[in-house]
Amino acid sequence: MNKKPQWTATLEQNDRTLIFGYFDGRPTADMLEEFFASILSGKVKSVGSYGVKGNNITIEMPPGS
Repeated sequence: MNKKPQWTATLEQNDRTLIFGYFDGRPTADMLEEFFASILSGKVKSVGSYGVKGNNITIEMPPGS
C-alpha cells in the first residue's frame, strides 16, 4: 500500500518545539504560506510542544474544553 508521507508543522521557540499541525502528504507552498501567516498572527495556536533539552511533552487543550 502506498501511504502518503506524514508532515508536521513545527516552530522552535527557546527550548521548546511547538507543534501546530499534521499533514497527510506534503502540503502545497500556498497552503503552508497561509498556515504560517495564521500562526504568526495568532489565529492558529499550537496543539502541543516538546522540550528540546528534556523529556517533557505538553499537550494543549483548545479554549473552553
